[in-house]
Amino acid sequence: DVESYTHQLLKLTEANIGHLYPVDAKNERPIIYYWARIGVCSNPSCKAEVPLLRNLYLCNKSDKIIHLNPIITGNKINFSIGTGKTDKEPFCKRGNIVCPVCGNTTDVKLIKEQSLVNGLPSRLIAVIEDSRETKKYRLPNQREIDIINEVPTDIEIPDAMMQRNSGGGDTFGWGITKWGQLYTNRQLLAMHSFVKNLSQIRSQIHADTSEYYRAIVTYLALFVDRMATRLTAFGLWNTKAETLEHAFARQAIPMVLDYPETNPFSKSTGGAYNQLDWILRFVETESPNSFNSVCNNTSSGDINQFNTKSLEAVVTDPPYYDAIAYADISDYFYVWMKRTLSTLYPYNFATPQTPKSEECTALKHHHGGDYEKAKLHFENKLLQIFSVIEAQTSGLVSIMFAHQSTEAWTTLCNSILGARMNITGSWAIDTERTSGVKVDKAFLSSSVTVSCLPLSPQGFGDYKEVRKAIENTVTKEVNELYRLGFRGADLLTACFGQAVSEFGKYEKVEKADGSEVTVAELLEMARESAFNALLKGFDGDEFTKFYIGWLQLYGFAESDFDDAARFTRVGLSIE
Repeated sequence: DVESYTHQLLKLTEANIGHLYPVDAKNERPIIYYWARIGVCSNPSCKAEVPLLRNLYLCNKSDKIIHLNPIITGNKINFSIGTGKTDKEPFCKRGNIVCPVCGNTTDVKLIKEQSLVNGLPSRLIAVIEDSRETKKYRLPNQREIDIINEVPTDIEIPDAMMQRNSGGGDTFGWGITKWGQLYTNRQLLAMHSFVKNLSQIRSQIHADTSEYYRAIVTYLALFVDRMATRLTAFGLWNTKAETLEHAFARQAIPMVLDYPETNPFSKSTGGAYNQLDWILRFVETESPNSFNSVCNNTSSGDINQFNTKSLEAVVTDPPYYDAIAYADISDYFYVWMKRTLSTLYPYNFATPQTPKSEECTALKHHHGGDYEKAKLHFENKLLQIFSVIEAQTSGLVSIMFAHQSTEAWTTLCNSILGARMNITGSWAIDTERTSGVKVDKAFLSSSVTVSCLPLSPQGFGDYKEVRKAIENTVTKEVNELYRLGFRGADLLTACFGQAVSEFGKYEKVEKADGSEVTVAELLEMARESAFNALLKGFDGDEFTKFYIGWLQLYGFAESDFDDAARFTRVGLSIE
């Protein structure tokens, strides 16, 4: 039924706007229109209108390479499509224009000024078609260029304001401050057509309060939201996979200067049928499952949500400080869901935008610009939520964690111990995608699952005894994880949970002088123990130890300088 109603939705929408995606001589539509925003060269004697291309390659695979070949005539820039490698450089580097006409470099600040004053116009650069064998690349024809002028200009533009951090701080400097600015006119028209036609289909379904009606309409709205992630001028073209990537590759929305526009009626990457396929696969996979879920509309940390010790297990994946602006980014979808689902779920969509003040994050713009206040809010909120979880749970608490810094783990462990729980183990599980924008980078390829049980402290612990227990536990864990193929940050972070399990057995651990051992000191001890375990049996100078340890953990992957600097402080004495 979801498939049938979605096909109706597509049929109605194509009847409305299908003419704006013209067919070619073979009666076939392109799957992608590739655009670049235009900046003007700051050289007064040039003033060339330069496509802000970060990459001249349209496809860059081992067995297939397609590139744009610039053709300069006076101060005009045109292109042909070439195959194989090119020695030409892209025109845009970190937002700066390197003019292919005169060679002048126009600073990104001047390009931002152009964007703030008039916005940056876009130019259709290339068109991508699909076939049974492969994707084909060509220049746009005149009809495809002219059709843009037929798109109505009086389209409603969602005027809900973005939060600065929801764009990673990037889009505001370019004058992109409202959610509606993330779309071209043709994309906005398509989105509004989907919303309008969904309303029409709702009237055809028996509109009652049945779960069937709610389920069908909700799935249709989710389909519209999936289209919103592809029908945007802030997506990316993946030249290695030849796929359209949505705007959330970084869990934020950075400024994008060249972008793919999907043909919503195509059956290839980014198209509506592709999005429908993902939904159908979910429905078909989950429907035979005999277990169902119940969603309680309440806030995390609500002591009245469940009875005392009524839960046998809890699985949670907590936020981390200001790493991801969840509520801010959710407004990307909220502006469309409010149009499609507000009458079905009035409580959920009662506010103009998503509620943000009680979110368990440390975003300073939600706390008057005061980061210390925001940080304290996060730490208190996390402790409160874990305390409520402990009160409501009689058994295991499983916490997913995908952060590698000592500070992150210190906060997590302090919250767990402060909520009268102790960590009983930690396991690295392969959960993270390493394709797309993460290729050849030192991202975590796993999450760490931390298991906890209610705390039964054994009094005070002796520092030397606890340190010895941690060294033994971590050494055993490192050897096992290394044997299983874990490396880098994954290996180190998976050891932290095991170390805390030794520490958390006691109310507190004291040194010989009576001072209390902190969680931060404990984690540095765990890191040092992991490093020593890797170098067990090796005796050499400090630089050789660093080289061998680093190679064992990170190989030849790119990594941050801060990671290397921290690494040198673990059992080594080198600058």
